[in-house]
Amino acid sequence: MKNRPFAFVLCSVLAAVPAARVAAQSQYRPVDSEHRDHQMSNTEKAAVGVIVGALAIAAAKSGGQHNHHEHAADTSRTVYINDSRGKVPIYLRGVGNGGYIGPRGEYYGYLPSSDELARTYGIYQRPPVVQRPTPVPQQPLRASVEQGQVRLTRDGRSVAVCRTAMANVERWAFVKGGSQIIVKSRGNHGPAMVELFDTATGTLRDKVLASAIRRSDARWARGYED
Repeated sequence: MKNRPFAFVLCSVLAAVPAARVAAQSQYRPVDSEHRDHQMSNTEKAAVGVIVGALAIAAAKSGGQHNHHEHAADTSRTVYINDSRGKVPIYLRGVGNGGYIGPRGEYYGYLPSSDELARTYGIYQRPPVVQRPTPVPQQPLRASVEQGQVRLTRDGRSVAVCRTAMANVERWAFVKGGSQIIVKSRGNHGPAMVELFDTATGTLRDKVLASAIRRSDARWARGYED
């Protein structure tokens, strides 16, 4: 379709050449009959020159229009931006004179930079805010003396049971911030036993006779001597 003007002019040339030759032959008589078909009159030359010039002009116009369309298409640009999605292409349509139209119809009189386009088209995902539950203050441990043992409870629930060496508990005390408990127990008669338990599990860690505390290395039991 782009070469229709050129084809039209070409057809006109092919039709005009015989007519030009006939006109030239009617005005000029050849000098030699043997060279009748090989000589071209000035009229023929002029007609052919006009036709060739028309062909050149038509071809130039056709080529110029084609090159103009190619140049307009080449002005479109793709600029890549970086955001939380990764590398994202932003397509800009060239409108001539160095101007561009963005995907949202905005006009730029120049080729915008990646940072400038990122402010318009970038998506920055902020990390979700984690709502941490407010810690509930922990109630302190409570010790309940029972026969041959001490029961540890918190909020009315049993945490651990510390079983003593003797049946009767005389004294007890939490130590090391409540992580351990010292219990002194005695039978119906005889010496007393001092023991150290973990409050989390009721596990026995150490023990010593109350009468032997002063000459032992059980510093934790000082104050529970008999």
